[in-house]
Amino acid sequence: MPHGRQAKSPRIRPITSVGLWLDVVGELARKLQRLIFRSSPPKPSLGERGERLAEEYLIKKGWRLIARQFRAAPGEIDLIMEEGETVVFVEVKTRASSRYGSPFEAVDEVKQRHIVQTALCYLKQRGQLERRSRFDIVSIIWPDEDDGQPTIEHFPDAFQPTGQGQFFS
Repeated sequence: MPHGRQAKSPRIRPITSVGLWLDVVGELARKLQRLIFRSSPPKPSLGERGERLAEEYLIKKGWRLIARQFRAAPGEIDLIMEEGETVVFVEVKTRASSRYGSPFEAVDEVKQRHIVQTALCYLKQRGQLERRSRFDIVSIIWPDEDDGQPTIEHFPDAFQPTGQGQFFS
């Protein structure tokens, strides 16, 4: 704005028509509704609910949570827990039914290899390669119905790491 000139304030005309007034109020109400619904948190997915349930289950057994959803280049580990002196890498699989098999069956050799490689990254980052560790699976069937109670199966030491190097000897 050039020096010495004042900016004109925008001219706001009063709403004189009731119909126009209702249109403006309606539009404001729609915008407010979009803001309210956009700001409410999304419902957790079945997998997220399963991970939380598995965490609670293991904590009730006296375990200590170290990390949730640890990510590294090879993949992700759902839960990293401590049971006594042992670091336990936990894969959680949750399904609404066993129609296509038990959830734990989805942890095939490829998935196991990714979990093992990710666990190795975790231990290397913390200088804990010599620490005792193992791989567990928690398998949950959680029916979709509101009153459906989840069924939890815990498979300690579900698989052994395979490969080459100090972690595998």
